[in-house]
Formats: sequence, C-alpha cells, structure tokens
Amino acid sequence: MRGEENMKILFTGGAGYIGSHTCVELLEAGYDVVIVDNLYNSSRKAVDRICEITGRSVDFYEADISDREALDKIFTEHAIDAVIHFVMGKVQIIMKIIDVLEIMMTMNLQELIVVMQII
Repeated sequence: MRGEENMKILFTGGAGYIGSHTCVELLEAGYDVVIVDNLYNSSRKAVDRICEITGRSVDFYEADISDREALDKIFTEHAIDAVIHFVMGKVQIIMKIIDVLEIMMTMNLQELIVVMQII
C-alpha cells in the first residue's frame, strides 16, 4: 500500500448525493478516487461537479458493480488500495418491499373489517 496521500480509493456509488460529497472530502484530503456508478439514482453531472469543486480529476466508470468483467477491467487499470461501497440500490429495493407489505397489511385489515361487520 502506498502512503496515505497517494492512496487510490475505488468508490462505488460515488456519483450519488452522499457519495459525491464524500468524494469531494477524500479528494481534498489528498486521496485519488476512482468512481464506479451505474447512474441509476445519480447523474454524470455530479462527477463533473466533483472535479469543478476540487480542481482535481477523477476516473469515472459508468458500470454496475455486479458486472464482474467491468470490475476486473477497473482493477487491472488501477492499483486500488481501498474500496468504499455507497451503493443504495438495495435500500431502494427494501423500501419497495416495505411499501408492498404496507399495502398488503392495509388490504388484509380492510378485509378483516368487512368480515367482522358481517359477523
């Protein structure tokens, strides 16, 4: 591993709101950053803004982290010292499941009320 000032960090989800702010802090602290983001819930403009704010460039890959081939390429092209994983896709899926469960509970409650009214 190289000295801290030159550490290269692979940042998944780095184009998202929280990720982009964290990237700015890392770059300003002297780290090199490689961003991997599928832009599902983010924008390439965030990466451009990171560069504008810090005056530094980042290597950006529009890729899904489940794409093994893309990750192999990134790790081949860069000497990565650390990985920060800020992908929120799973959280969104969980939230959708919770929404479905709430709908199911509401429907079951409504059906129970109808049955109770009949009894």
